[in-house]
Amino acid sequence: MSLGTNELLQSNATTGDGTAKDILAVSRELKFYIIGSAGVTAGAVMLEEAHDAGYTGTWAPLEAPINVDAAAVVTRARSGCFRAVRARITTTVEGGTVTVMVMGNKEP
Repeated sequence: MSLGTNELLQSNATTGDGTAKDILAVSRELKFYIIGSAGVTAGAVMLEEAHDAGYTGTWAPLEAPINVDAAAVVTRARSGCFRAVRARITTTVEGGTVTVMVMGNKEP
């Protein structure tokens, strides 16, 4: 992680919590990319954080669910101290899939 964080949270998914990533609080600025495939007609993703990637309780939302758009990229930028993040699909993606990535800078 010498250049920062670049993690895949969901990959061509339609349902599920995705992959929780422990970013070790090294990034204070994060950019999330919600990428809908062609044909998506419905779906939403909730960006969430917790103190540990293995946490099994209710994660804290970073904002309201974000609609997945067909053949489009939706971005969200967040600043703060983050330990673990994930992108949970809250409304099933229909007609296609969603991929979610997070990128962050590395603190000096």
